Amino acid sequence: MARLGRKTIAGAPLAADGSSPVMSRAEFDEASYLAANIDIAEAVAAGVYAEGWVHYERHGRAEGRVTRVIETREHKILAALDTSGLGLEVGPCHSPIAPKRAGYNVEILDYLNEDALKEHYAALRAEGIDVDGIEHVDYVWKGEPIAEVVGGASKYEWMIASHVLEHIPDPIRFLQGVAEILTPTGRFSMALPDKRYCFDHFQPLSNTGALLDAFTEERVKPTAGQVFQYFAHCAQLDGHIAWASGLGGEVEFRHDLTMGTNGWRGALDDADFGGEVHCWRFTPESFRLLIAELGTMGLIDLKIVDSRPTNGSEFFVTLGHGRTIVPEEERIALVRAAISSDHER
Repeated sequence: MARLGRKTIAGAPLAADGSSPVMSRAEFDEASYLAANIDIAEAVAAGVYAEGWVHYERHGRAEGRVTRVIETREHKILAALDTSGLGLEVGPCHSPIAPKRAGYNVEILDYLNEDALKEHYAALRAEGIDVDGIEHVDYVWKGEPIAEVVGGASKYEWMIASHVLEHIPDPIRFLQGVAEILTPTGRFSMALPDKRYCFDHFQPLSNTGALLDAFTEERVKPTAGQVFQYFAHCAQLDGHIAWASGLGGEVEFRHDLTMGTNGWRGALDDADFGGEVHCWRFTPESFRLLIAELGTMGLIDLKIVDSRPTNGSEFFVTLGHGRTIVPEEERIALVRAAISSDHER
């Protein structure tokens, strides 16, 4: 079965006046046109048209045919996956990327069951939260070994998670679990917030040593210090907690110090901040460094097999089995890239 990356995505790159683009032969990209119009690709393969350009020149321009695949957010997450097999979506809450109702062969792992999620988010319905989008949760996960929760290893051909990893108290153990439940050809795709363009703006990048501390301590919840940082240094730009690069304006604190103090005290009193607090912060470059160092150390059997750059306030990464072994002379380049990325505001 063809991967989702080859399927037609709705929408078209329009001219400034909203009309279909008029392309010359030199501008026309045959492969992109056929990838965006599967029916035309099939017609070319059947000999109905000698090439995609012939169809575009005769019919496609007038029909307003797309001339290239327009990548939606969902497409970027799913593009490197073959979703014909069984999948697992981690933490979709009220906005699943691959909803069961759309026909995906998928199971759901979340920190609450669907009834508890609906109760938790009911008060936010007026703010646009689609509570009805919450689907049946197959497995409730509280930090246990994932294979035990889902009932076995090598079970899933694909996994996805949108803005989840930054919440997980022990990312190394989680990624070890992911590798265990993926089939040998399985892949795990994530959308991750770029800390430069969201409420994590003032926070330092998470390094490998910090993740190693969480792994050694076998954390199952955020530390009191992490809770404090999350609330006390929460940022906003023009009232928004996420924004795109290049926007003007001054980034400010969203809360006063009282929020951080109360959060810290609540965590000391064992309040549950699971699923709410960001424990970790990344840029695409710093995340690549983390995966490389953890792979070189032999702690995870996952490597980056596909990635998409930051768009808006998030970037996209797909992991597959294997380890990135980084020679020392190359690791310094990764470190410098990670440090430099955090200064690109």
